[in-house]
Amino acid sequence: MIRFKFSSGILKGRDLDVIGGLNGLQIDLGPFIVEYFASGYSITFREGVIIKDNFLKNCTGLTSVTFAPNVSIGKFAFWECTGLTSLTFPEEVSIGEFAFAECTGLTSVTFAEGFSIGKGAFQECTGLTNVYIPKDVSIGPGAFYKCSSLAVVTLSRGVSIGEGAFGGCTGLVNVYVYTNLNLEKVFDDPIGFEIVFSDGQEPLVPILRL
Repeated sequence: MIRFKFSSGILKGRDLDVIGGLNGLQIDLGPFIVEYFASGYSITFREGVIIKDNFLKNCTGLTSVTFAPNVSIGKFAFWECTGLTSLTFPEEVSIGEFAFAECTGLTSVTFAEGFSIGKGAFQECTGLTNVYIPKDVSIGPGAFYKCSSLAVVTLSRGVSIGEGAFGGCTGLVNVYVYTNLNLEKVFDDPIGFEIVFSDGQEPLVPILRL
């Protein structure tokens, strides 16, 4: 048996007796479950959990996060967690300011309908290439600021967008708009786009940077 004493991170101040190593170990801490692997660890949040500000800030060993519905994610909660590669957000999730900023390993995000993305939430996530925003989502100012690899953005019905939400996204090629939106100040240079809007269900002609 090995006794682990955690001096930092989410288990700070706790002792843990383990037979064997940490690989495959699961720890149930009530609001969330932690599972350890040889290459890092994952965390699963239960429904209705409020994740505190700075909760796992700069935890580069975190490789996977799973969220249940109705979770509130605090400011800077996962800032610079560079080991994350993909995220899926279910219904009724609130993403706080800069919650996933500078998660440079992140290449995929999937959103459900009807929730909010805070200011700078995915700022400088330079690995993102494609973002689909479903219906009735609120996007805060600078939410995807300087996501320099982002090439395709789709904006569905009922979406609201804050100023500079896609500012500094220098790799943008196609932007698809399925609703009436005022895109002024959303992108760096809206004059450089051929803007086409539609309230129908058919795929749109892309907005192309000239």
